[in-house]
Amino acid sequence: MANPGFLQIVRARWASRGSRKWVSFAASSGTSEDLAYLRGLVEAGRLHPVIGRSCPLGEMVEAHRYAETGQKLGNVVVVVASSRPRSQPPRGPT
Repeated sequence: MANPGFLQIVRARWASRGSRKWVSFAASSGTSEDLAYLRGLVEAGRLHPVIGRSCPLGEMVEAHRYAETGQKLGNVVVVVASSRPRSQPPRGPT
């Protein structure tokens, strides 16, 4: 969880009782070395991010409401821009 509140921490710990799944919380400064390490874990198949829902930027309010319900299973991804190949330049006005 990114910046969980106290109530979210308590709920997560309570929900994981009696389960084989565990919950951990940590703060991160987000250095480039940290990101490179995480990327290596993902590429090696040792870290599996869980994405529960994806929505466009225009639905940010609904995504935030959903995340606050405490019912979400996985991360909520907000798509800011559609992806395009890196070799393709951005489209300008025509």
